[in-house]
Amino acid sequence: MNFEETKAYWNSRADSKGTSVEATTNDVYLRELEIRTLKNWLGKFQDSIHTVVDVGCGNGYSTIELAKQFPSLQFVGLDYAAAMIDAARNLNTEAGVSNTKFDVWDLTAEELPIRPDVVITDRVIINLPTWDAQKQAIDRIGDSLAPGGHYLMIENFEEGQNAFNEVRRAFELDEISVRNHNLFLRKERLADHLDGMFDVKHRENISSMYYLVSRILYSRLCRDNGSTPDYYDEHHRIGSLLPSAGEYGPIELYVLERQSSAKA
Repeated sequence: MNFEETKAYWNSRADSKGTSVEATTNDVYLRELEIRTLKNWLGKFQDSIHTVVDVGCGNGYSTIELAKQFPSLQFVGLDYAAAMIDAARNLNTEAGVSNTKFDVWDLTAEELPIRPDVVITDRVIINLPTWDAQKQAIDRIGDSLAPGGHYLMIENFEEGQNAFNEVRRAFELDEISVRNHNLFLRKERLADHLDGMFDVKHRENISSMYYLVSRILYSRLCRDNGSTPDYYDEHHRIGSLLPSAGEYGPIELYVLERQSSAKA
């Protein structure tokens, strides 16, 4: 998909899913795993930060869950899909959370409207159709942060995708392809691009154990007994609670710190 087609996809997704946890992914336990990961890292920073921006916040489900956990912090959710922001505002009203704000904003066209202490992206950069657009988005996030500010990047990578598909083939399962509105990152060229702007403080494949359980063990069991996989199955829930181990999933967390020598 090109940029406008991807944007239209997310607006249509918001129209159909509204305030549901499924608005940005049907894989609800993966969403909870990602939220727990973000809560853990924000907890490490909370005494020295004030404002967190969730870029590509979708319908605000994750943003609101984080805001509930950290009432002393201010959360700003931004998304280019206007229907997603409408849903986020509705969900926020339902939740009665006061330390949040949601606005329509396009990462590819505008500078961040705020200078935050922390920026989050959760499977957002992969929705940009070219590596050049992805680089520009990362640069724009870096430019918004003061030296010492942090970027919590949760994104999909080709290497982990290939690794778990190799295991699927070994278990006589079909490969899972990348969706046509996604362009997964590559570790080496990302590392080259981050150099000079960010220090990588932590990198973790947060999806490896989850994918081994949900996309291989559970998928093979479903194939063998002729059942249809269900995202709400207990294998997904339990798999999402396992500790990180290995490199067999596509989704990684990068904890990036803006370098003091980087240009503001």
